[in-house]
Amino acid sequence: MKIEDFSALVLLTTKVGDGNMSFFKGEKEALKNRKKIAEKFGLNLDNFVVLYLQHKDKVYSVTIKDLGRGAKDTKTVIKADAAVSNREEVYLSILTADCLPIAVYDPKTKTIGLIHVSRHNLKKIVKSTIEALKKKFNINPKNLVVNIGPSIGPCHYEIDLWEKVEKELTRLKVLKKNIYNPRICTFESSDYFSHRKSKSRKLPDNRFATIFGPR
Repeated sequence: MKIEDFSALVLLTTKVGDGNMSFFKGEKEALKNRKKIAEKFGLNLDNFVVLYLQHKDKVYSVTIKDLGRGAKDTKTVIKADAAVSNREEVYLSILTADCLPIAVYDPKTKTIGLIHVSRHNLKKIVKSTIEALKKKFNINPKNLVVNIGPSIGPCHYEIDLWEKVEKELTRLKVLKKNIYNPRICTFESSDYFSHRKSKSRKLPDNRFATIFGPR
């Protein structure tokens, strides 16, 4: 089971088709690319909420007042590694290039969460996000549907982050059948940016976006 089976949308930008999405790797180009991706899918960039990742365990609860934060500038970006919301106007977004982008959806309450997972914060951020969803929106972890996005695989990394995060999710009572992980390795794939590959081959160290919101 995956999130796309329900009334929610997980969008992944690509390296060649959509380009770099990080302001910190080229602001003018990234803003142009973000506007193009919003237009491509019929979305409003002012409804995006973009996180600036810290490799820690802070979870931010997005309200209507946060719409547009970090979408067009770096000054308003939210410093957190996960965000949750039950507002239908909100499209959460994170930028990655090897770390795990994880979208979490509760079909019962229409609540969404988007998590950035790295080896530094794996257990803390996944647990903190599910606890925030339970506390703020009264979700049941057994109802959650989870998509794990493109990220570096054990074929090119010392740690099997896919296996670890799947184990952590099931430990927190997410049903195994509700975890969708196509195991797309960013180092192997030509569709997504990879920090490790860029560094080893002296290429621009860019980022792709995961965008999550209502269909």
